[in-house]
Amino acid sequence: MQNWEEQRELFPKRKRVVDMQRRPRIRPNIYARLARYCAGNAGAVLVITMFLMAVAVSFATFNAHFDLRRPVGISIDAGTASANEILKKEFPSLDVLFIVHVSDATAAPAKAAAQSLAGTLKADTGNIAHVFIPGVGPFYDRFGIFYLDATEIEARVEHTTHLVPLFQALAVSPNLAGLSALVTQVATAVKGGRSPQGLDDLFLQVSITIQKLAERNPEPLDWRAVAGLTIQSTSTDWAVIVEPRPGKLVAARQVIDALVQSTLQAQDALRIVVEYPPGSAPAPSGSIGRQVAVFIALATLFLNLLLVFTLQNLRSIVLVMMPVLISVVAGFAAICLVAPEMDSMIITFVFAVMLAIPALSSCMAMALVKPRMRAGSLTSVVMLASQDCGALLVTTMGISIAMWASWLQTSIPSLAALAVAVATAIMAGLVSVLIVVPGAYAVLPPPADQQQINIAAVNGLVIWRKFRPLLAVLFLAISLFCTVFFSSLHFDGIAAADVTRGVQFLAKDEKSAQALVRDLNAVPEVGAVRWMGTFMPQDVERKHGLLQRLGGVLDFASSGAILGPHDPVADLQAIEVGLRTISDEAGTNGALRDSAHQFRRSLAVLTNTTTPIEPAASELERLVFSAFAALPKLVDDFASLPEPQPADFNEDLRKLFISEAGFWRIEALPKRIIPADRFLAAVQGAGARPLGPLVAAQAELTTLKSAFKSPLAGALIAAMLMALLYLQRVIDWLIVLAGSLMPFTLFAALAVTTNTAIGPSVIAPVIMAASASIVMSLLTVVRRRRLPISRLSVFLPVGLVMVVLLPLQLMQIGELAEFSRALTVLLICVVLFNLVVVQQLCAWRDRWKGSRPRLQQPPFVAKPKKDFSNNVF
Repeated sequence: MQNWEEQRELFPKRKRVVDMQRRPRIRPNIYARLARYCAGNAGAVLVITMFLMAVAVSFATFNAHFDLRRPVGISIDAGTASANEILKKEFPSLDVLFIVHVSDATAAPAKAAAQSLAGTLKADTGNIAHVFIPGVGPFYDRFGIFYLDATEIEARVEHTTHLVPLFQALAVSPNLAGLSALVTQVATAVKGGRSPQGLDDLFLQVSITIQKLAERNPEPLDWRAVAGLTIQSTSTDWAVIVEPRPGKLVAARQVIDALVQSTLQAQDALRIVVEYPPGSAPAPSGSIGRQVAVFIALATLFLNLLLVFTLQNLRSIVLVMMPVLISVVAGFAAICLVAPEMDSMIITFVFAVMLAIPALSSCMAMALVKPRMRAGSLTSVVMLASQDCGALLVTTMGISIAMWASWLQTSIPSLAALAVAVATAIMAGLVSVLIVVPGAYAVLPPPADQQQINIAAVNGLVIWRKFRPLLAVLFLAISLFCTVFFSSLHFDGIAAADVTRGVQFLAKDEKSAQALVRDLNAVPEVGAVRWMGTFMPQDVERKHGLLQRLGGVLDFASSGAILGPHDPVADLQAIEVGLRTISDEAGTNGALRDSAHQFRRSLAVLTNTTTPIEPAASELERLVFSAFAALPKLVDDFASLPEPQPADFNEDLRKLFISEAGFWRIEALPKRIIPADRFLAAVQGAGARPLGPLVAAQAELTTLKSAFKSPLAGALIAAMLMALLYLQRVIDWLIVLAGSLMPFTLFAALAVTTNTAIGPSVIAPVIMAASASIVMSLLTVVRRRRLPISRLSVFLPVGLVMVVLLPLQLMQIGELAEFSRALTVLLICVVLFNLVVVQQLCAWRDRWKGSRPRLQQPPFVAKPKKDFSNNVF
């Protein structure tokens, strides 16, 4: 045992008691013995440490992967998870649908824009699987009349019946000659003071046909519209449902965004809103790896500046930062074992390490450079430093691990992996402080002494201590008042806008679906129920009876052939003369006059722009009368329309509400924006289990609450018990308790006033800040026992984290933005409270116990500046 006699002399001795019996000397504890061994074998310790770090770094480099965009998963109860899996299995496309809402002030432009968007997207077969517009398609062309009111259907039936003489007259000569004769008869009637009804639709449809022919886009005349049986939608809002191909979710979003942007630029009056499915957001511009590399470079620069400014010599910097580096490497290796795919929560373990380890290493480093120890040998200095700080370091390590160990079995896998990494890093940091730091101290050359007196720092400290009691009382009052905000904290659940998505239900068949819809409509909180029956027309039996009146009303037979010789050009001229008479006569009603004017204008365009006119006139005759012969059958088909069934609907629409296995999906929407829990509690009374994203999110919220409150309470209790076991003084423990918990009342007030929710990204900062707050309060209280602890040891970890958070804020990495904001606010609250309140409570405690220095021991003595910069604060 070399230099043991010298070591014995350096250890303090007890004073003699009255009976002159000497108490036994203080023997070296396990920490001192371990430090003596490491100092004696410094080379081997450092070589082994470097080897283990190289192995850990290699392992982490080849196995770790960054995926900051991966959402933090939260486990939910088995019942909700299995039910939602059934929903996803039966209706797999629900989670990937894009809904493009197109609206305009008028119906025609909105519908045309929606159809144009749908046509363009449908052509992109590489990214888009299905596109359809509810309300457009063969089903609505056939059964659309059932969606009209019964009164309107009755009016249309009467209108068609009223046109029977007109159709019969045209059936005699279904050509331009017959049309010319009809127009001449109408002109004669107008001259006689009579204005025939029902001809305006015929004139308008003929003029539309002429316009399309002049535009070289010929289409046959729509005799169904002439008969009043065409359904023209008056809706100004249309929805385009887009289903992307598997694996093309992000590409489909980019295609839709580009198309919407170009459409809006071409038509300013349109309004287009897109509902995006989750996971469709494209990756942010720039590489995540590049952003991380820039962040690491800036953080390293800021760290070096802070360390050089505070520690001022290489030996102190190495002693403080070597355990931090070892801890980070050990944490990375642990992560690669439990969760190689590091998300935005797991990657934050670096901040937890930087809040825990520098306090340990700086305490040991400060003990090693104490001036009173330099008189002894190197081994004696190392042993005495470990003798003083060993128990404190183990206690702080136990507190930090206790704050994380409660989350090892949490329902948030990322948080559990983070807890494993932090616990491993802290244990590695403690081992490195007790083993590697003494070895490094024995190898590194001592710095040059700097004997200076910092008068400005001493004067500032005197002024600060005069104003600190007032600030402490103010902070205590504010923090006590802010306890009322804890009851108003809310967790990260469903935003108010997301509640409008509603909840899903599954029914085994149509009968069960109808019963469930009746029950849901009876719930006061339910505003609408959307299911397959929503798209079915109502009061079909009555409407079908009205349409049956059309059966056989058109009993004429016409082949549509050109009957008799005639001149189409001369017929057009005769039609123009008759239209002029109709439009000029004062007795013509407004609708007939307007349609005649439009008919004349279209004829003028055709005759003036088409050369020669004979082929155009023959083509017009064909277009106008080619479908006339099918008009009687078309009217009879309306009279015999069957009641529409779900199988008649478009397949794309049907599969959204009826699965291949026969399950019917029902969606209940809230009447107004209400809290999600209230809406779910209301619809559960319908007798079916609610499903869907809203239910899953609410289950995650329940898991988040239980995974946050109970483990946090247990961790705080365990940490405070460790602090009490070390302090063994109730008054000191109460100061640590106040310094550890009261800062969070300030954070609660800020969170409530700024409407900040407690989500997965806030849990990790709360744990980190709670652990740092307990350790800082404990070190501040213990510092009064004349242990080798400086203010730098207390506040350096927070300073290191803050200079790392600064480049993180500058980089604006969205996945870590909420984490950095929460941790910054929490650390500011913790530092302010420990700097003001805990320090003042310790001063009051000293004054109350009579431990304040006497006059011959002035409290503010200018001390020489140490190489560890003890006077920085």
